[in-house]
Amino acid sequence: MPYKFENMTQEQAEDIAHKWHYDGEYSFYDMEADEEDLAEFLDPETRGNPMFAVLKEDEIIGFFSVSKVAANIYDIGLGMRPGLTGNG
Repeated sequence: MPYKFENMTQEQAEDIAHKWHYDGEYSFYDMEADEEDLAEFLDPETRGNPMFAVLKEDEIIGFFSVSKVAANIYDIGLGMRPGLTGNG
């Protein structure tokens, strides 16, 4: 099944921010773990257009962003739904 990439919707951002929670040492990646990051992620204007949802069979399984920060320098952010394995 191919993956689909689309601009992240507000509904997808809220789902990720409030429902994706990681165990143990990975809990650092919970959006709710940092109030500033959470506010930025949930604000459509701050989040902007470089944030994309990754879907498989119409289910969001990850996200990524790519932003140019300087000449020839890009910031890349990635996130994967908790519980996913390398099996597909």
